Amino acid sequence: MSDARWGRMLRERIENVPAEGLEDFAQTQARRTGQTEKCLFCQIIRGEIETIKVYEDENILAMLDIAPAAVGHMIVIPKQHYPLLFQLPEQILSNLLKVVGFLEEIAV
Repeated sequence: MSDARWGRMLRERIENVPAEGLEDFAQTQARRTGQTEKCLFCQIIRGEIETIKVYEDENILAMLDIAPAAVGHMIVIPKQHYPLLFQLPEQILSNLLKVVGFLEEIAV
């Protein structure tokens, strides 16, 4: 299957899931991981857990991973909690990807 066809198929699947279906899925995943009460990343954003920040603006935080797979391994997250990547507003997702691209260039 071509990348374009696969991409269209995934987008169609996502767009056809009702909003409450996505929320139910996110809650199920949270229960499975035991994180219904506290989101690790939200705790980091609130300053409850220390981290080494590499980049930060009003919407995005990039930090070093505590268990890096390689030197310079970073995690880039939105500062507002979204259970699923698909729920990020387009502008925040766009900014997040720009930050990832910038960090990739300087980390190499």
